[in-house]
Amino acid sequence: MPRNGKGALFVLVALLAALVAAIVTLSGEGEANAVPMLVETALMAAAMVVLTGVTSYKLWRHDREQRMALESGLMTRRVPAPWRWLSRRQWNTLTVGLTAIVTLTSALTGLHVRNADGTSANPTATGTPMTAPVLVDPTPTEGSVVTDPPSLSPTPESTDLSPDPAGNPTEDPTDDPTDAGTTDPTDPPPLPAIRYLDEIDKINGGWSQGGPVYFSGREYPRSVTLDCESSTDYFVWEVAGYRTLKATIGVDDDTHDAIGGIAELIFYDQDGHQLGKPVDVSLGHSKPISLSLAGVVQLRVTCAGHDSKTHDGRSFTAALGNGQIFQ
Repeated sequence: MPRNGKGALFVLVALLAALVAAIVTLSGEGEANAVPMLVETALMAAAMVVLTGVTSYKLWRHDREQRMALESGLMTRRVPAPWRWLSRRQWNTLTVGLTAIVTLTSALTGLHVRNADGTSANPTATGTPMTAPVLVDPTPTEGSVVTDPPSLSPTPESTDLSPDPAGNPTEDPTDDPTDAGTTDPTDPPPLPAIRYLDEIDKINGGWSQGGPVYFSGREYPRSVTLDCESSTDYFVWEVAGYRTLKATIGVDDDTHDAIGGIAELIFYDQDGHQLGKPVDVSLGHSKPISLSLAGVVQLRVTCAGHDSKTHDGRSFTAALGNGQIFQ
């Protein structure tokens, strides 16, 4: 076989052997030796890159010296024996191929290490599902209906009755009737965590009405409509024990004589201190509010209507859409 044919066969066999070695290395790799194997393959890849560069440079320099010698008529210097084993193309094929195999092995090893780290950091990757805790947000979204949470009545524990030798049932001596509960029956029942304004009786004030309203086509089923006369009207609710008022304030879509009108609502506590800033709403322009009720016993709401251009007094209605108070 000619030298070039033997060289080509040698290159093919060497690349196949390197590929088989890489496959065997990756298939036998475990989590314990994955990191050392990654370091080794990375160093081998760097070494192969350097070797490829050195080989290419050496072959290029030998070819250049021989070409210059032939052009000048001088005797060409004999190429060292190791470089005569393969042609320049075969050397390049061998070194580049080995570099590619080692680099690919290093990359696959690194991917294995990354997957192993992700599995240990995330328990769900091992096949054991984790149940995320369910968080209940007591704050309702606009347009939703929130009913009062059902009251929980304590379930009396069953009395263990076992027959005595005479056949008569006897109570378990461990049961103590005095442990039935420590709640004083004279104590008032606890307040609901959430209440709608439409279910709270107004203490005093002008005309108001509970029921659904619509702001820009969106329904707010648990709402309170307030009469906003040209002179300021007011409305008072008891909110003791609650910390927050949330509502969407606006003018119902079917309100009579509301075009060009603005309703100004202002909130006060029992001492006359203003809570928050005044809220101006008009037809098609509702606004959500969240108001702190800390320390408020009675909530006073005033509503005054006026014309947006002339500022003259106007009489129409505004509404607290889905108005709720929270503990």
